[in-house]
Amino acid sequence: MTDTATPARPAFGRRLATALYRRPRLQLGLLLGPPVGALVIAYLGALVLLLINAFWRYDAFTGRVVTQPTLDNFAQIVSTSVFRDVAVRTILTAAAVTIADAVIAFPIAYYMARVASRRTRNLLIVAVVLPLWSGYLVKVYAWRVMLLNGGFLDSVLAPIGLRGPGLSDVSAWLVFSYLWLPYMILPIYAGLERIPDSLLEA
Repeated sequence: MTDTATPARPAFGRRLATALYRRPRLQLGLLLGPPVGALVIAYLGALVLLLINAFWRYDAFTGRVVTQPTLDNFAQIVSTSVFRDVAVRTILTAAAVTIADAVIAFPIAYYMARVASRRTRNLLIVAVVLPLWSGYLVKVYAWRVMLLNGGFLDSVLAPIGLRGPGLSDVSAWLVFSYLWLPYMILPIYAGLERIPDSLLEA
């Protein structure tokens, strides 16, 4: 009498690998879920806490935060000229930077995606990404040294009787446009690269 050996059941790891192989969307979700969830919690959580704190007020006498909902902070922004001017100037600067970056970034991204050769495209990508390798404060301070009154730009323009903008709103617009330009070029380039040629010709 011979015993027939029953096939061993596949191990849990093999069953899991098979399930993930047959369900690529589940595999992608498990891979991207933890990092995306951490980013959502970190960024959106911080924004939610900031929004909640905006409805609280600061007691100048006790030095504590009063956690009772109030609209006094928003009313103070509208009624106080200093806060109102800062808010308006911030919005205008952000709008000017966005428009300038869009006008500059689209031709560059279009050339990279549709016109440039592979070698030129790679060089341009490196040129766009390279400034991101240095720190934010390092770039801001470098621009500050160049634009400061009596700085590098003034020394270059002095022979022709001109002066740089100094530390002004124009300088802030120029520096922010430079800092955020790569973040405008790369998404536009990625989008244009995926558009079929037939769709552009149509």
